[in-house]
Amino acid sequence: PNDFLDTVINIRLPNPFLPDSPQRIASDTSQKLSVRFSETVKFYLDSGNEKSLKIIPLVYAGWLRYLLAKDDELESFALSSDPLSDYLKDFSCGITVGENYTEEFLKNHYRKLLSDEKIFGIDLTETSLFDKILAFLSMMLRGKNAVRETIKYVLSEEHI
Repeated sequence: PNDFLDTVINIRLPNPFLPDSPQRIASDTSQKLSVRFSETVKFYLDSGNEKSLKIIPLVYAGWLRYLLAKDDELESFALSSDPLSDYLKDFSCGITVGENYTEEFLKNHYRKLLSDEKIFGIDLTETSLFDKILAFLSMMLRGKNAVRETIKYVLSEEHI
């Protein structure tokens, strides 16, 4: 996984000849999460090794942060198209980057979404990943450059 991440982050994304735009990649994300990650998550849960999962919860937290339509410089942007965009808007309401939310508030706010098996393939609220996702999201909500800092922290040698 580390070699793959290194390739994606350091070679693929900075490549100016990459034909994909982040907006296209982000389109229909609610339809992609289950396909991309649910079987891996299920495998780790079944093996009792879910505590070693760091990147997938980071991706889920990043997606929740993305739904707020504010970049890491706190500039607004348009979300990419998604067939569940109307449903997902409800989870952006009441969340502001720069606010310090309690763990209980975030759990209550995101419980319905993170339990949605159509999106995630499993009910994440019934796993230890629920707390991890919300902890990463809480870090990403701290303010300007918080997403970048959270990614650095999670990918740091001492954390993985």
